Amino acid sequence: MKRLSVQLISFTLLTSLIWLTGCEKGAWDKQERMQIANYIKSLGDTIYDLKPSGLYVIELLPGTGAVPENGDTVTFRAKGCLLDNTNFTSNYAETSPYKYVMGKALVTGEILLGLDEGMRYMKEGGTSRFVIPSSLAWGKFGYGLLIPGYTPVYYEIKLVSVKPGPK
Repeated sequence: MKRLSVQLISFTLLTSLIWLTGCEKGAWDKQERMQIANYIKSLGDTIYDLKPSGLYVIELLPGTGAVPENGDTVTFRAKGCLLDNTNFTSNYAETSPYKYVMGKALVTGEILLGLDEGMRYMKEGGTSRFVIPSSLAWGKFGYGLLIPGYTPVYYEIKLVSVKPGPK
């Protein structure tokens, strides 16, 4: 009898936890979609491309070079901001841009999934802005005290070069 009671309490707690987590995520998803929609609306007549993943791609300056593929090494400059334009990172003023091998975001965590995906829609020499939902950024955990969980961000990226990887 005691064992059945413990199992019933455990099941109830687990079910409640799943239900509460689901409700919390659903509420955050709705709030996040609203934040992104308001941000996009604040850009006025800006032309954007909404990808199936939820990533918004806004081409600011078209490139003329190669389009990066998995295994290619890209060199890029980046400026990252919250949707209220609070800057949290930038390497535009630094002498050397970032380098990254395309397709390794999920494995190494070097860059956000949203950046890896977004650069695939760019050409070398171009500049784009990516509005990245939290699911392609830092997710529910955020990034320290700087970026709370479930926070969408945007990055302005200048794709400096694309060096083909091994084929």
